[in-house]
Amino acid sequence: DGTIVDPTVGCGTPPPPPPPTDPMRLCFDTGGFWNECGSACASTLCGAPPPDPSGTCITLCVPQCECPPALCFDEARGCVPAP
Repeated sequence: DGTIVDPTVGCGTPPPPPPPTDPMRLCFDTGGFWNECGSACASTLCGAPPPDPSGTCITLCVPQCECPPALCFDEARGCVPAP
């Protein structure tokens, strides 16, 4: 009948878990450090605007993932190479 059967389906192997959606867990799982009181002046999000060149910044705690150098935090993929 031409039906193609995937031999891996139904063999008792559970499917892989879905990707983590909790930002803190995603941060840790991809090599970052979760900071409950990160700087509002220096966003670690991929695609975030650069810091204000005037140096003016509000002192404010922002929970955020701090990735290793040359990486930025993508909310879907975690710490990834900065563009």
